[in-house]
Amino acid sequence: MKSFVFLWILALGPATSATAQAPREWTAGLEREVKTLGKLAWRPMLQYDIMLHRVDTHPATLPFEFPWEDTGRGYG
Repeated sequence: MKSFVFLWILALGPATSATAQAPREWTAGLEREVKTLGKLAWRPMLQYDIMLHRVDTHPATLPFEFPWEDTGRGYG
């Protein structure tokens, strides 16, 4: 049986008014895509993954020039 691992890599641009989007906005495309990926049983897990990306993404603030994503809650 084959296993597939889906990795999403986010290319974040400079923090300008056009690109400094709220995490909800950049995850909208992922949320649409999840509705068509893989098995129906996978979709709750993929939705959870998107939620984790959303809450762990932070706006560009000094010293960071670009929006950034931390390692996630509970990790040091």
